[in-house]
Amino acid sequence: MEVQSDGHESRENQSSLQVQQEDGEKRKSKRDTEEQITDKGASDGTTSILQSCQSSVVTFLLTQMSSMEERLRTSEKQLEELQKKSNGVAFSAALLGSGVNENTGPFNTKVTLKYRHVITNIGNAYNPDTGIFRAPVRGVYLFLLYVYAPANVHQPLTAALMKNGQQVLVAHGHLSVTFTVNASNGVSLLLEVGDTVYVQLWVNRIIFDNVNCHTTFSGHLLFTNSQQL
Repeated sequence: MEVQSDGHESRENQSSLQVQQEDGEKRKSKRDTEEQITDKGASDGTTSILQSCQSSVVTFLLTQMSSMEERLRTSEKQLEELQKKSNGVAFSAALLGSGVNENTGPFNTKVTLKYRHVITNIGNAYNPDTGIFRAPVRGVYLFLLYVYAPANVHQPLTAALMKNGQQVLVAHGHLSVTFTVNASNGVSLLLEVGDTVYVQLWVNRIIFDNVNCHTTFSGHLLFTNSQQL
C-alpha cells in the first residue's frame, strides 16, 4: 500500500511541475509578445517622428529655395535695368539752335540756361526744354561747361554749374573791350538717382552762341556706384 501511495504522489508532482512549466512558458510567451508590441510601437513612433521631421526639413528647404530664387530674379531684373541705364548716359548740347546768332542776357535775376541744340543725348537724361540733366542711376558723372561772350565793357561772363540748387563751380571771363571772352570748367560729381545738374547765368551777365556752338554743356556717366559712401 505504501508503494502505491508513493507512485501516486510522484505522478502528482510530475503533473504539478508540468503545469508550472507550461505556465512559465505561457508567461514568457506573453512577455515576448508584449515586448514585441512595445518594440513595434516604439519603432512606429520613431518612424512617425522621423517622417514628420523629414517633411518639415523638406518644406523648409523648399521655402528657402523659393525665396532665394525670387531674390535672384529680382536682382537679375535690377541688374538688367541698371545695365540698360549705365550703358548709355551721355549728352552734349549747345545753347542756341542752328542759324541763330545772338546774345543771351543780361537779366536782373539768375536764369537757368536752356541748351536747345542737342548734339548727343544718349539715355535721354538731359531735357532741352528745361536745360536740366537728371541722373537716371547712382554714379560718378563728368560735366564740362564752355562759355563764350562778345567783347563788352559793361557785362563780364559768368555761368555757374548747379547741383540740386547749389552752386558747384563757375566759368568766368573778365571784361574785354576788344576781344571776345572764353571760359571753361569741369567737375566729376557723385550723383544719386534723381539729382539734377544745370547751368545758371549770373545776374547782369551776357553769353553768346551761334551756329558754331561756342557755348556748350556736356556730361556723361563715368561709372556706377551702388555703395553708399
